[in-house]
Amino acid sequence: MFDTVFNGMMAFNQVMMLFAGFILSAIGLALFFNALHWHIHAERVRGEIKGVQKRGGFYNLVYGYMLSDGTTHESVSDVGSNAMPKANTGDPVELLVFPARPDKARRASNTKWFVLFGLAFLAPGAALFYIALTKYKFTVMTPVVMGLLGLMLAAKIVRLFKPGDLRSASALKKAFVERRNAAQGSSAFMTMEEARSGPDGKKTLAQQRKGAKVAAPILLLFGAGAIAFGIYMTQKIERLEKHGLRAPGEVVRLESRRSGSDNSLSYYPIVDFTPDGGGAAVEFKGNMGSNPPSYESGEKVTVLYLDDDPKGSAMIDSGWKNWIIPGILGVFGALMLLIGFSQLRLLTAKTL
Repeated sequence: MFDTVFNGMMAFNQVMMLFAGFILSAIGLALFFNALHWHIHAERVRGEIKGVQKRGGFYNLVYGYMLSDGTTHESVSDVGSNAMPKANTGDPVELLVFPARPDKARRASNTKWFVLFGLAFLAPGAALFYIALTKYKFTVMTPVVMGLLGLMLAAKIVRLFKPGDLRSASALKKAFVERRNAAQGSSAFMTMEEARSGPDGKKTLAQQRKGAKVAAPILLLFGAGAIAFGIYMTQKIERLEKHGLRAPGEVVRLESRRSGSDNSLSYYPIVDFTPDGGGAAVEFKGNMGSNPPSYESGEKVTVLYLDDDPKGSAMIDSGWKNWIIPGILGVFGALMLLIGFSQLRLLTAKTL
């Protein structure tokens, strides 16, 4: 009975990871291929910023441009921001436009952001797939739980439609766009100068500067700290790679620890090994914990250590995976610094 309940809980966690991985990967791939489609098939034209339109709480830039056939058009950006855009009326801009849909334009520089956001969704999605497929064991309960959750999801989808309410995909898309536009609402067209000088614009700018005053030092501090710790870990691993020794080891047990605001449980491997030079066996705890456990009791591993300090320097040698954490810290730190400096520029700028 206990095994059935335990396997059911593990299967539920596994299926939820697979589902979350599928959703994140699907969003990431959609964003990535959408950007690729615009980049390859859309026409590049020169335009200018005509002003801004506020939709709900977001500011959407309005572009003016001329196509190769000589016709002129205006388009509201499909990407909005709750912050006042850093642009002026008349600023030149490079746009992507499909000739078959001349009233829809996208800023060419936004393509890279769609790619980056796509990768930002795709990376954790792939990681969840990897964890679900490698760290969990497939049991009889896995397809059972997957089938039950699939039936529940199908039932929820069916309840969204009334009998006889099934419509074509184009009709559903049109209805969705109409409901979204009605919910957002739209203000009248404004030049950038009018938007900044109006009551809403002044309030938005004041809120942006107030938020930047708090966010800038925090982001810069966290970014610098993450990069510093990443450099420390990189130097430590590099020293072990160059001057360290390797010896066979064994995971003798797993140590559980609760941490974080949610009191989550993680399992750390306790490894036993004997240095190549002989002597007493050395026991150490792995640096990274996880749930589900990344190692099993009795699993054989390779230990990387320094001869003059085998216990203090020892770590499980995971090959290229040794560099994952320093890499993540470096990327995270650089992103925090980039955002922090943008907030700092907002504080020092006289106007946006």
